[in-house]
Amino acid sequence: MKVMQLIDSLAIGGAERMAVTYANMLASEVETSYLCASRKEGALKNTINEEVSYLFLGKKRTLDLKAIQKLSEYIKKESITHLHAHGTSYFLGTLVKMRCRDLKLIWHNHHGASHQLKGVKLQILKWCSRYFDSIFAVNNTLKDWVSATLKSKAVSFVPNFVSFLESKTPPIKLNGVKENRLVYLANLREPKNHLFLCRAFEQVVLHIPNAKLYLVGTDFEDAYSNELKGFIESHQLLNHIFIVGGVQNPDSYLNECAVGVIASSSEGLPMSLLEYGRAGLAVIATDVGQCAEVIKENGLLVESNNQVEMQKAILDLLQSTTKQQRLGVDFKQRVKQQFAEDKVKEDIIRIYKGLV
Repeated sequence: MKVMQLIDSLAIGGAERMAVTYANMLASEVETSYLCASRKEGALKNTINEEVSYLFLGKKRTLDLKAIQKLSEYIKKESITHLHAHGTSYFLGTLVKMRCRDLKLIWHNHHGASHQLKGVKLQILKWCSRYFDSIFAVNNTLKDWVSATLKSKAVSFVPNFVSFLESKTPPIKLNGVKENRLVYLANLREPKNHLFLCRAFEQVVLHIPNAKLYLVGTDFEDAYSNELKGFIESHQLLNHIFIVGGVQNPDSYLNECAVGVIASSSEGLPMSLLEYGRAGLAVIATDVGQCAEVIKENGLLVESNNQVEMQKAILDLLQSTTKQQRLGVDFKQRVKQQFAEDKVKEDIIRIYKGLV
């Protein structure tokens, strides 16, 4: 098998990290592993293994004939057998599949809000789904929605995963003490609900004045970002909440914090939650997507947009280092047993082989 991962960009994000993780993992498992970024490159390009063959298209628009032709010709030249399209790259994948009929097309649905699609976007996805040979869904809600809504019935629940291989992470110096530091690893986008978390954290600071919150993720410097920054400044939280931006190796921040938070209003199976587990953080998450199933009893769940619940959960962990440490150890073990790369890899390869 020759397998290509297709992703819109290599900017820092959950789906993007998953695409790179797949390509790196498969380098030692298939004849050749490929990765194609269609629109933009980014910081994650530096994390691609040397064994992975990389292609950048420089796609300019949704219907870019030059990019479609370039990818189609590359696939034919390399005799690529499987094209694994992540997120919204399914449209490009479908157009290429129409030119390369023997190509097996897999769509990887990462996004928890997919089932809210309506109108033209849903109709386009339904049309494209006739060409999908298989669909990966990162939680059971998405799996059920795909089975009921789209044309392809070959749908599998395939959880996200993380590698536990040792990596060199340079230490960094942060404000405050580790036991009072929280981190939220998420790009600054509306479904990630940063403002909800910051409102709850404002109340936490009244009880724990040296509490610190680090927001690690790409800042798109848009209206959402400006509203968030305005809240932090106007509520005099500049010494408590820090917008870090995107970083190539988030472990440098995770290793210096005690608690990892998910505040989203919708999710699939967030990569950041698994990365918190790998780093041994105690976790708090809104009860969305697959979060409850991943955490089980090894962390704290709160209702989405329930500011009081989020505030209480943060105080609960910051006021008890014993509970922090116990939940951190337990959750790391949970992730290692159920969501480590070697636990999921066999299922992925089995599905690939079944398409041939």
